[in-house]
This record gives sequence, structure tokens and C-alpha cells, in this order.
Amino acid sequence: GLADVVGSLPKKLQALGLDARIVVPRYKNVKLELLKAKKLASIPVDFGGRNYPTEIFQALVPGSKTIVYLLQQPYWLSEGEIYETGFEQKEKNYLAKRFLFFSKAALLALEKAKFQADIVHTHDWPTANVCNLINSRAFQNGFFRNTKTLLTIHNLEHQNFTDLSSLQAAGLGPKYLPALTASKSNPNYYDTLAAGILCTDQLNTVSPTYASEITRQDDKPGLGMALLKHKKTLVGILNGIDTEYFNPETDAYILSTYSLKTLEKKALNKTGLQKKLGLKVDPSQMLAGVVTRLSEQKGLELIISAIEKTVDLPFQFVILGQGEEKYAAALYALSQKYPKKVGVTTRYDAHLAREIYAGSDVFLMPSKFEPCGLTQLIAMRYGTLPLARDTGGLHDTVIDCAKPSGYGFLFKKFDAAALISTLKRAYGILKNKTAWLKMQQRAMKADFSWDKSARQYLRLYQKLMERK
Repeated sequence: GLADVVGSLPKKLQALGLDARIVVPRYKNVKLELLKAKKLASIPVDFGGRNYPTEIFQALVPGSKTIVYLLQQPYWLSEGEIYETGFEQKEKNYLAKRFLFFSKAALLALEKAKFQADIVHTHDWPTANVCNLINSRAFQNGFFRNTKTLLTIHNLEHQNFTDLSSLQAAGLGPKYLPALTASKSNPNYYDTLAAGILCTDQLNTVSPTYASEITRQDDKPGLGMALLKHKKTLVGILNGIDTEYFNPETDAYILSTYSLKTLEKKALNKTGLQKKLGLKVDPSQMLAGVVTRLSEQKGLELIISAIEKTVDLPFQFVILGQGEEKYAAALYALSQKYPKKVGVTTRYDAHLAREIYAGSDVFLMPSKFEPCGLTQLIAMRYGTLPLARDTGGLHDTVIDCAKPSGYGFLFKKFDAAALISTLKRAYGILKNKTAWLKMQQRAMKADFSWDKSARQYLRLYQKLMERK
């Protein structure tokens, strides 16, 4: 979700007249030659008393005129995966240091590129401390003295604690890290997200309901106190999706393209998906799709229990995802036990994901919590009806079919019985082809493009600039 926002929002902001640019690490799998990237400069980045030569490359986001700066530094930024690099055994608190280094290098790169931004928009804990750095002794009286900061929380559960020496390596000290951000279990460790929240000029999150939910964080004392600072100004703006990229009328990866006017062709994708995954080819079965991270947050226990308890009902399940091994093993066992009813793929497969969006009847999201959610929006784009728990961004994006304008199915209680009851309710409507078709059409007509969200971000930027 974070990556989708950073990749999509700036393009739409440019269409509204802003000069929006992106700064990211040049990770190992980024092919500079394919991006036709040009080297702007090499700068020394002081981190922990040692200078690390860091190269700045400039390119355009593919298919746009949006400038992206890619920062290359072998030790800190450009080896391994985003969260696992191989240096963890060599360097204590490596992950925290990696993003502290990037946060400092990003500001220095903007200064080198002479891009004096009015607002620096940061995301989640990895870059939250950009807000602290801009207020620090090294930056507050120079190039960024008039720059304001916005921090977007995509998922409050993603936190990172690190020790004071790691923060000091980036030029941050206790002055910029109020005591309440220290970990209660270890007073020498600091919550980098809470510190960023305290120091940012404006805070927002990715749905109105989630914005309301996160102000009630009684189980997270440091974060809860930090969030209170922004309670009156906290804004929730829904994420959007790229409706050109996710388009059933032009999607080259699905078996049969279709549109609002040719929705009957969607059925070919269902039978094609059933064949591909070895399920019983039967149009009368309700095919429930899942594209998710295999984690407790996403309600995997509920999905596993629902599969086990509905084997005698006309339901089929297709699950694609990576994550915790215990969930992967349980799902794989079910697919072996019920091969005609359950298809499981535990790897990243963007093409299969498209086939699931296009081929399923309903799309399951029984999340324990959900800041916004993007997959339900993508599913609706393909005329696949969301079946979701009524929480966070799911509450804001899914309208239950009990309402005249409804195009989905919501349930409140976080348990398998509620999920199964809702599956049965959906199946009852699926048998009414006319009613189902109308719901599909409403889902496909719903506007979850970035155009609307970008205009909301523009208004938020304008209000932030008006503040003294």
C-alpha cells in the first residue's frame, strides 16, 4: 500500500499543478539502465562520524513526467531486499540505521539537487525521522528552514525501536526525541515512529475511520500520547488505485477482457481460474478469492476455519499470498485435503493476482484491522464483490448490499461464524443473477481513482502552508 501511494500520488499531484518528486533508495533490484537514469552527483553523508559516498541518480517514474531521485550507497541502501539485506548480523540495529541513513541522505540529496520543497511528505516509521531531522541543528537554519512536514501513517502496527547511539549517528539527540518515545521495556530504546509523529507539522492516515480508530491506542502508551498532539487536526484520506493499470477491459494477464457492457465475459475468467488451479469446473460454485499477506491482521485464522467448516457447501476458495509459515502450512494442507475446493499459492505472483481479481465472485478481507486496504478496491474494479469485516478503510470503501446503493458484504464480529454467515448471505444473492449483476455494476462504477484522493491531499497541503 505504501509503495502504491508513493508511486501513484505524485503523478496525480503533478496533474493538479504541483511539482511533486520522489526520493527512494536505489535498491539492488532497481535497473538504472531500464529507467534511463542519469547520475546527478555524489555526496558524502556523515553517519556516525564516518562519511559514506552516496550517488544520486535521477529518472522518471515509468509512463509519467514525475522525477524520482534514487540514492545509491552499497552498505546502507543498495544491497539485499528492502527489509533484509544480509548486514543484520554485522551491524546492531541495522534496519533502523538503514532508514535513518536514508532519511538524512534524502534531505542532503534534495539540497544538492536544489529542489527546495515547501512540504516534505514522509511515510510510516522508515522515514518518520525526516521530520525530526528537519528540526535538528544540522538542518533547521539552512535549506529547509521554511519547509513543513507531513507524515502519513499507513499502518500503526509497524513500529521500530532503536537505541540512542543509532539516532545520534544521524545527528539526532534527546532534544529531538522526547522521553515519552522511549520503550517502557527498555528506556534506552526509542520508538522512531512516535518521535516522528511528535515532530511532524501535520499527521494523516489512509482512511477516515482508521484515523478515528488510532486515537484510541490505550495499549500503546508512547504512541497514544504522541497521537494526542494531532487529535484535532488528524485527517484520514483514502488511498486510490491506478484505474488504468487495473482495468479489466485492457488487462493482458486475464483470460478474457470485459467491461461494464460485457460483464457476461467475466464468467470465462472464473472457469479459466478453476481449470488453472485444479478446482472443480462448476459455474454454480461461489468462488471466493484472497490476495493477501498471510498474517493475523488479515484474518487468516477466520479464513482457514471457514474453509474447514464449509466443505459441504457450494463454495470454493483461491488464496494467493506470502507470510507466516503457520498459515501457509495450514492452507496447503487444506488444498491437499480438498483439491477440488481449495487452491493455494504461497508466492508473489502479480499475474495470478489479476486472474483472481477477474475470476472470483467474491473477494475476502476478514481483517482484524485495516488502515485502508487496496485489494478490495482492485477487486471491485473487476466486478468482484468485496466480503469484508467492518473496520478501518473497509468501512469507508465497502457499502453493504442491505443498502440500496450496496455492492458488498460486511460483518462486524471478528470470528469465523460471522464470516461463514456472510458467505452464505452472499451465496443467496449470487443465485439471483439480476441482483448480482446490478451489484457488480455498482462496484465497477465506484470511483476509487487517485483523482479524488489527490485533490484531498492538495487541500491538506494548502492548509498546512497557511499555518504559521
